[in-house]
Amino acid sequence: MTYEQDIAKQALDFAEKCHGDQKYGPYPYRYHLEKVVEQAIRRGGSENEIIACALHDVLEDTACTFEELRAAWGPRVAKLVWAVTNVKTSRGHTDRIRTYWNVLSFAPSSLFVKLCDRLANVQEGGKLAKYTREYPLFREMLWPAAQQHRSCRSLFDDLDHMLGWTDDA
Repeated sequence: MTYEQDIAKQALDFAEKCHGDQKYGPYPYRYHLEKVVEQAIRRGGSENEIIACALHDVLEDTACTFEELRAAWGPRVAKLVWAVTNVKTSRGHTDRIRTYWNVLSFAPSSLFVKLCDRLANVQEGGKLAKYTREYPLFREMLWPAAQQHRSCRSLFDDLDHMLGWTDDA
């Protein structure tokens, strides 16, 4: 097992405990987290980015708090996970603009994590219509920050291809 795989396993084990019996479609939630981590490792993510990819949904979808996450994984990882957590409106809907601004607050690492998650979701296909609809705003707001991180550009290239994006879209 490589070092990256070892730290990913530790973070995935932590996330799995937090997510409990949650599902990703028909699969245990860990399945989705592993797909996100695979993207990060394959694209040369840093240790903190790989860990944050494993933990990216714990603040949003579990009872885990920011303080618990910081105590277990340190402030940098906790901030990365916070940055990719969807911001909810008073009615419980996701506020995309505020969420994307949070992503930008810790770019390029937070953008890398968000893109690994988005690509894993698009590859699964279950949310393809939703992500295709959201992509113009997502790309407009986050593409400029991708220029700071070679892997972010590559992730956007893959998303562009999968979502049928062209420069004149």
